[in-house]
Amino acid sequence: MRADQAAGLRRRALAQLNCIHCFSASTTTSPQLASTLQARGWQILLIDTEGRQSVQGGTRSLFDWRRQLAHGHPHLHAAAHGDCWHAPGLRADASGLVAFAHRYDCLLLDRNLTGGDWAPMPEAANLLLFDLSPDSHAMQFAYALVKSASTRHTDCAIVLLGDTQACHRLQSAILHFMGPVSGRMLVNIAGEVDPFGMLAVRMAGEEKGRSARC
Repeated sequence: MRADQAAGLRRRALAQLNCIHCFSASTTTSPQLASTLQARGWQILLIDTEGRQSVQGGTRSLFDWRRQLAHGHPHLHAAAHGDCWHAPGLRADASGLVAFAHRYDCLLLDRNLTGGDWAPMPEAANLLLFDLSPDSHAMQFAYALVKSASTRHTDCAIVLLGDTQACHRLQSAILHFMGPVSGRMLVNIAGEVDPFGMLAVRMAGEEKGRSARC
């Protein structure tokens, strides 16, 4: 059995639904992460909440994502990294999403670093991923979102990648102003040679036998 298949079987035994909220100015971050997870045997659904990940030339449904969920048939496009769903403005707590999500190992919501509403997915391990640049507005948005999640006592992991200096600044601010509670769910993988591979290993629980959480 290949290593990626074995990893997939070990991860499936955990029966853990994962939801990654990927905030990035780049359109390539979500597909890169999805491809890495798929290579380890994960079934991935990339949700295009910004209208920037849809397959070029693919047809669009006559019904919006709310009606698609209501009927239990989201209009999916096949991509190299798994399924892709055009659902502008969707939040992870949308009615009917959890029931559909259990067909997958991981839902990956592609979001921009420009603000907007956010909510965790019920019954899932939520992960907030910030692909940071030195842009101060992006850092302010990321800090505000982490603070909001911490204030609501949301059980979620926080992952920082991208510009090393920006990630260290945000990490320091979180630890200083929010204390060790937020710090225990904070992972900074900026500067790593293969940040997506490292994140995939942590999520699969293959590092020191941990469960599927960062």
